[in-house]
Amino acid sequence: MPKLAPAARRQLTLLIAVAGIAAAVLAAALIPVPYVILSPGPTLNTLGAQPGGKALIQVIGHRTYPTNGHLNLVTVSYQGGPADSLNLVSSQQLAQAAALCQLGIKFDTVDTVNFVEPGMPAAGVLHKGDVIKAVDGQPVTCKTPVGTLIKARPPGSTVALTVDRNGATHTFRLKTQSAGGDAVVGIGVFESYRFPFQVKIRVGDIGGPSAGLMFALGIIDKLTPVGLTGGRFIAGTGEIAANGAVSPIGGIQQKMAGARAAGATIFLTPAGNCPDTAGAVPQGLRLIKVSTLAGAVHDLKALAAGGSVPSC
Repeated sequence: MPKLAPAARRQLTLLIAVAGIAAAVLAAALIPVPYVILSPGPTLNTLGAQPGGKALIQVIGHRTYPTNGHLNLVTVSYQGGPADSLNLVSSQQLAQAAALCQLGIKFDTVDTVNFVEPGMPAAGVLHKGDVIKAVDGQPVTCKTPVGTLIKARPPGSTVALTVDRNGATHTFRLKTQSAGGDAVVGIGVFESYRFPFQVKIRVGDIGGPSAGLMFALGIIDKLTPVGLTGGRFIAGTGEIAANGAVSPIGGIQQKMAGARAAGATIFLTPAGNCPDTAGAVPQGLRLIKVSTLAGAVHDLKALAAGGSVPSC
């Protein structure tokens, strides 16, 4: 093989180096990396309006009241990992259910059988699509869903399930089994709701489970004559259940930073996240520990009245 001249060798070396750099850049852009960089994402006032003037939370078919101050949801931006994203999962229906449940406004909780586990008590008795209306005569509601009602009984006891199947009502008696110490019959249930009026929440792709608490508080503030903020800039986070339970979330440190940078002075923090806030609370931000929607409402009213509230 003929030898290359020195100039040709230098040119070939340069081309190989450029190709290697280009390949590395392309790989860095396309190949998922095994780490994720978190940073504060957008924060929006659930009591405010979009740039076009439409309210973030719009109530249709029910009386509303003027609001003031801020009840801001906070988000986290993700870079790296399998895919870059910004909390995309919606928690809006759960937030409305939790808000109406807290206010005592009646609505229908629809617990539909999604699957039946073979070999369990419900196998061959319940069918996918059955709607469970009551357990031992106790109606299914936002505070007492099917799972809660069944687990309230000791394993091995018999439960009577009132079921709507294609418009006809049936009652089935099943002997429960134990799963982790809880009474179960071997079904998966999908829960949905039928509300007496409409709530529209306009935040685009921003949201996710962690926005549930602030959505619910924003709805409550609009539906009640006494505001929750006392004119303050309040932000917060927490996944919400229809019965008002508040669960911890991820990215709490970035969310606190984003809230404070936006101007918040109060931050509603899920009780389960309190250990994660140690040493990371921005100056000028006061944390209020919450575990339920009812507790958050109580604490905000106490704060507005100058009372004491729990902190992390």
